[in-house]
Amino acid sequence: MLAFKRGFPFYLFMAVLMIVVNVIGFAPSYFLKPLFNYPELPFSTHVHGILFTGWFVLFFTQVLLIRKGKIRIHKQLGIIGAILALFMFISGTLIIYFRTLEFTGTAGSLQNTALVVSGNIMLLFMFVMFTGLGIVYRERADWHKRFMLLACVSMMPQSLGRFGRLPIPSINESVPNEVFFGVGGMVFFILLIWTHELIQFKRLHLISFIGGPFMFAMIIFGAIILPGTGLMKEMIIWINS
Repeated sequence: MLAFKRGFPFYLFMAVLMIVVNVIGFAPSYFLKPLFNYPELPFSTHVHGILFTGWFVLFFTQVLLIRKGKIRIHKQLGIIGAILALFMFISGTLIIYFRTLEFTGTAGSLQNTALVVSGNIMLLFMFVMFTGLGIVYRERADWHKRFMLLACVSMMPQSLGRFGRLPIPSINESVPNEVFFGVGGMVFFILLIWTHELIQFKRLHLISFIGGPFMFAMIIFGAIILPGTGLMKEMIIWINS
């Protein structure tokens, strides 16, 4: 906790941590796929991976530019970031659609597809919302950087959930390990943000205070509540009909 005191490069730390977690989480299925004999991925998945990886690299670059005082370049790259976010939304929407097509017609498949689709919808919604707010409040640095950080955190359950695929015993019989690691990992990142702010500023910033619980509520809704609703299941059946 001493490392989070004043002067600690927290946003740089978070940028590096998120890149590392994404690389490790997606190593078997993407970054180091040949070493794990993972099935070949469709072209759309490769595009999706490049776009989302590029976002985390861009976030890291933007943090470095701010630390070096290169505000003008930071703002110029921000335009590229906005365009990248648009393509990420399109790619994310297509991936969600492809996930709905994985429904095989059985009850078990319907429940699993509903879980994956609803969870991805919530994550994409949060990413778009936080990124949009970050763009709107780009001239207010304390709000802008927190919205952009939350936009990154909103995508972390995808890579964090991959850790739940490791050959370890089920942590909770009623909740798949992938969901447990995804939700639990997001809470961990939120707690990192809160810990940093409480130690450095002695209080939580308004955006962090509201954004953290909001994200947790959305991921719980998307991963646990929404998959069990008839509406989500009917949508999946309709798309596959």
